[in-house]
Amino acid sequence: MPYTYQPLPTTSCIRLLEIVNCDLSSYKIYAYLRTTSFGKDQKMPPYAALSYTWGEATTGPIEGDGIPSLHELQLIILADGDSRDDSVTGSYHREPNDAVSFLPLQKNLSNFIQNYWRNHRHRQSAPSETDAHSNTSFLIWIDAICIDQDNEDEKSTQILLMGDIYSGASRVIIWLGEETGDISEYLWVQTTLIPKLQRLAEKKGGIDVLAHSEFRVFWKYAAEELSAKEQRYLQQDLIRFLRLFCSRRRWFSRVWIVQELMLAKDVLVLCGAHQISWGDLVWISNLAENGTWQRRCLPSDCIPRRFGISPPKMLATERNQLQNLLKELPGLVGTSRDSASMDLLSLNPTSAMGRRALNLRGFVMIMWLKTLDGCRSQQSTMPQDKVFFSLGILSQLARAANVELDTKPPLPSAGAIEVWTWATGLLLEDNFLEVLGRVEPKSKRQTKGLPSWVPDWSYPFAEDNLGKMSVFQDDAAKAVVSRKCSPVSVKGGTLHLRGVRVGSITAAAEWTRGTELDSKIGVWRYWQLALTLPAVYPQTGQPSAEVFWRTMICDICYLQRPAPSAMSRAFRHWITDSLAAGFYESELEDAIEQVLQRLVHLDATGASHSRTYPSMREIETLASVIRSQRMGAILGVPARMTATFLNWIGFDVSLRDLFLGFMMSTGSLTSLFTTDSGHMGRMKGPAAVGDELWLFEQGAVPYVLRPREDGTYEFLSEAYVHGMMNGEWMTEEREKSFVEIRLV
Repeated sequence: MPYTYQPLPTTSCIRLLEIVNCDLSSYKIYAYLRTTSFGKDQKMPPYAALSYTWGEATTGPIEGDGIPSLHELQLIILADGDSRDDSVTGSYHREPNDAVSFLPLQKNLSNFIQNYWRNHRHRQSAPSETDAHSNTSFLIWIDAICIDQDNEDEKSTQILLMGDIYSGASRVIIWLGEETGDISEYLWVQTTLIPKLQRLAEKKGGIDVLAHSEFRVFWKYAAEELSAKEQRYLQQDLIRFLRLFCSRRRWFSRVWIVQELMLAKDVLVLCGAHQISWGDLVWISNLAENGTWQRRCLPSDCIPRRFGISPPKMLATERNQLQNLLKELPGLVGTSRDSASMDLLSLNPTSAMGRRALNLRGFVMIMWLKTLDGCRSQQSTMPQDKVFFSLGILSQLARAANVELDTKPPLPSAGAIEVWTWATGLLLEDNFLEVLGRVEPKSKRQTKGLPSWVPDWSYPFAEDNLGKMSVFQDDAAKAVVSRKCSPVSVKGGTLHLRGVRVGSITAAAEWTRGTELDSKIGVWRYWQLALTLPAVYPQTGQPSAEVFWRTMICDICYLQRPAPSAMSRAFRHWITDSLAAGFYESELEDAIEQVLQRLVHLDATGASHSRTYPSMREIETLASVIRSQRMGAILGVPARMTATFLNWIGFDVSLRDLFLGFMMSTGSLTSLFTTDSGHMGRMKGPAAVGDELWLFEQGAVPYVLRPREDGTYEFLSEAYVHGMMNGEWMTEEREKSFVEIRLV
C-alpha cells in the first residue's frame, strides 16, 4: 500500500532516508524514514543531500548513447518493527500480516539509487553518511521522498529549512543522470587533458596567465605539454564539447541547484557509474570562459561566454563568495552601523551596492537581491520557484548576521504573483528601493496581473539598474535621499511610500533597436527632441549640446561622474556616423538636414568654444564613404582602403565605438524625454506626455510614474535626469512637501 507520512513533530524537523538494502534482482529498495531535528539541543547524524533534476536528466537523447535505461525501482519503507537477517544478503523479514508500504520513484531518482548502490557507496572517502551499525546503509536527504509532497504546510516549512539541510549535509551529491555517449570523451578530458594543462598553468604562473595569453603565445606554451592530437582537440573541439556536455544536462539549468551547491560543504558529482571531479570541471570551464587564446579557433557564436546556462566556473565563484560571507558576517554583529558598513564594503563582491548597506539587515537584502538577479535565466517548473529557491540562502545570511525576518513566505501552492509581491515587499521593508530598478518595461513583462512595481522574475535578464551604481549612491546619500524617512508598506498589491513630484514629461522619443531602419529613425527622433532644449541649459548653465551628450551616457565614463569633457569629441564622431548612416534614406534625408542646422545654431549660441556637432559637409562626406564601403564589399574592394580614407577625412572609428559603448552600458534606458521643469532625461520603455517625475525617500535616482484616474500611480521606470542626480532639487522646502502615494 502507499506509504502514509506522519506529521513532523516541529517545524525544525526533517526526515532522512536510510537506505539499508537495494535488491537489484527484484528491483526493490528497502529503507527507513528517520526523523531528526535542527534544534539547538539536537545533534544531527551525518548524512548526504542529493541535488538532481525532477523528470529527465538530459534535454533529449544524445546521439550514440547506446546505453540501455535502467529498470525502475520500487521503494519499500520499513517500519521500526521490521528486523534484518544477519545474512550476507541483508534481507528483511516481517510479520505475516504486515502490509508493505511503498513510495513511487521518478525515473531519474531510481537511476541514481541504482548507480550509487552498485558503483559508488563502497568507494567514498568520506563515509560519514554511512550508518555506524551497518557497512551498507547510508543516510541521505532527497526532497521528493523526505518531504510530504501533498502537504502544503509542510512543504512551506521545509523550503525554509533548505539552507540548513544543504549546509548541514556532510556532502552534497550532484547527480547529472545516466551515463551517456559523451561521458567517455569528458573522462578523457578530465584524466588526460586537464592534468597536462594544469601542469602548464603552474609552470607559467597560474590559470589566469594561461587563459589570457595571446593566441601565438598560448600555442607556443601548449606545445610544451600537449601532443599534436591534443592540440588539435583543444583548438577545434574542447569548447564545443563543454558547451554540449553542460547544456545537455538539465542540472546546470535548474534554479534550485544554486542554493544546493552554494551551501554545500563538500561536493561529489556523479554521472552514471562515473565520478566527475568538480574541481576539474570548474578549472576547465574557467580556462574556456576567460580565454583569449580561442578567439581565432572558433566562430564567435561557438564561444560560450556563459554556456547559455550557469557554467561551473560561475557557480564556483558564487559559492566561494557566499561561504566567505557566512564566515565573516557573525564577526560584524554588534558593531556600530558605520563601521559595519565599511567592513561590508570589503566583504561584498558587489561593492557598489555595498555602499547602500547601512546595516546588516540591509546587507542581507542586498545579497538576496543579487541572488535573485543572478538566477533569472535558470529554469524552474513553477514560476514562483524563482523566489522559493533562494529562501535557504536568505535564511543562512540572516542567521549569520543575527537578523530577524518576521515575514513568513506564502505557501508553495501560492501563485507567482503572490510570491513575487511578497518578496519585493520584503526587500522594500527597509526602504531598499534599488529593487524598483529591476522592474522591466511593459513590453518585456510576461506575467499578466503583476503589480507595476514588482519585477517579473520570469523575465530571464535582470534590467540595468542605475540605483545600484556607486556613482549615484554616493551623491544620493548627500541630498537625493530624504533624511527623514518613513517606512514603506505593502497592503495587498499596493505599495505605499512617500515622495515629491518634481516635473511632468512634455515630450519623449523612443529608440527601438529592431531593424536597421528602426535604429536610424530612433536616432533621428532623439535629435528632433534635442531641438526643444534652450541654447543654455538653465539647471546647470551648460550648452545644450553638452547636456545632450552627457544625458546619452548618463554622464558616466568608466564608472566616474561627471564624464570628462573630452568625451564630447567621441560624441562628435558617434553622431557624425549615426547621421551619415541614414543620410541616403529617403525617409530621413530632409529631416536630418533640418535637425542638423538647428543643432549647429544652438551650439554656436551656447557657452561652448568648440563645435560639438558636425557640419553638413562632414555628414555628406562620411555618408559617401559608407555607401562606397557597401559597394566595395559587394565588388571585393579591400577593407583597408576604406579605413585609410576614413583616417584621411578625420573620422575616428575607435572614438565612435568608445561613445557607443558607454551609451550601450545604459542601453535599457531607451526613451529620451524633456519635462515641464526644463530637464532632459532617459528612462526604460516608452514614455508618454503627462507621465510624472518623482523623488522618493531613500531613492538614489528619480522615478517615472503614470497617474491613474483613481489617484493611484503605475510605476514605469527609474530615470537619469540631467541636473537632478546630485541632490540639487532636494531642498528643505521640498522635503516638507513629501506626500504618501500608492503604486498599483
